[in-house]
Amino acid sequence: MKALANDHDQMIGEYVALNSRSTVAPSHPASSSDELAEDLLGLFLESAPISSYKDLSASLSDASASDDTVDALTENEAQELTLRGLKFGHTSMVGQLAHACRMTPDQIHQCCTHSSPDGFIVMLVGLGFSSRLVDQLLVRFWGTLIETDRMRDLQKSAAGVSKKIARQLLCSWSGEISQPRYHTIFEATETVVRELKAQGTSLTRPSHYHSELATLKA
Repeated sequence: MKALANDHDQMIGEYVALNSRSTVAPSHPASSSDELAEDLLGLFLESAPISSYKDLSASLSDASASDDTVDALTENEAQELTLRGLKFGHTSMVGQLAHACRMTPDQIHQCCTHSSPDGFIVMLVGLGFSSRLVDQLLVRFWGTLIETDRMRDLQKSAAGVSKKIARQLLCSWSGEISQPRYHTIFEATETVVRELKAQGTSLTRPSHYHSELATLKA
């Protein structure tokens, strides 16, 4: 499982990394802004204002109630992401949701697996998902965990969530997302190849390739 976490497939790597325990310290420690965003998200999920039929705007602090918001997905993007989630589960949505919400995969996973779907609802509404798509995903992920009448009430509450407030909340939860390690590896490889080509070295000649690569490493 740990070996798979280093796979070049981002979705597999992120999922395994999130669901496997390791004593190895992260190469990029979380910044104070990341920790603050996670704290805000955790507090929101525990308070569950949507599930408790409270005023959602009360969850916004003065600092988070800014005009800076995330961009909504297109109708086709939301539809395709919903179909993927319905068929393969929430793990198939983590990568794209993290990118769209400017949140970490861990935060997305937290919203998708918490006993309260409030964070998940805010994500979908903020990204412009229609009420029908929100309903389908709520039933898919929490249908066996929430009683039928309670689910129907929750769906009605979700339909009344303000898109502006949802986007402001997403912005307050978003932290600086570090670039996946495999991107750095690919970029370094491409740089080496470009430099070798610029020097007129044939990549089909191993001796020249290794000597040039050793020079670049030095």
